Amino acid sequence: MLRLVAQALRTQLKRHGDVVARVAGARFIILLPDTDSGSKVAEKCLEEVRKLKIRNRRSVINEHITLTGGGISMLGCNPVADRELHVALDLALGTAIEQGRDRFEWKVLKP
Repeated sequence: MLRLVAQALRTQLKRHGDVVARVAGARFIILLPDTDSGSKVAEKCLEEVRKLKIRNRRSVINEHITLTGGGISMLGCNPVADRELHVALDLALGTAIEQGRDRFEWKVLKP
């Protein structure tokens, strides 16, 4: 199942240098260097995972597995510390989960 999800995510990465990787368990990270269109890619990834229609026998909420994610754009920002980046990503993911799952929350870090 995780391979199918990774392949679906990978189909939406169009540029050299864009990367999808499994981080832990069922968590993936998508790196889109030098982009401001991350939210568009995220929406396409959501649609691709929905199209898979992989049964989720553990969930009482959704019949099929879903993708819930958080992302950030940092265009025009000075490099930030790993901790700041992690906090921003956790905030975006937490917001997506709080607002109902099967969605993506995108934050923009400003200089």
